[in-house]
Amino acid sequence: MKNRPRERRSSFIHRGSYDAMDSTYEAITNHFDEKRLEAKDLFIEYYVTDPLTTQEDNLVIEVYVPVK
Repeated sequence: MKNRPRERRSSFIHRGSYDAMDSTYEAITNHFDEKRLEAKDLFIEYYVTDPLTTQEDNLVIEVYVPVK
């Protein structure tokens, strides 16, 4: 496996239903605007809890956003 250079990124945690993710993405956009950061065109969602076995209101999703 090759060693990759480290990439600047921000991470955020969403708790709750997937239907409410819009508010999380809005908060992410506001954060980047306030900090005058520019995001790459890639958002990575990592499911901390299993969406197949976890009640929707108890989902935990990490969102990683690479910074340009």
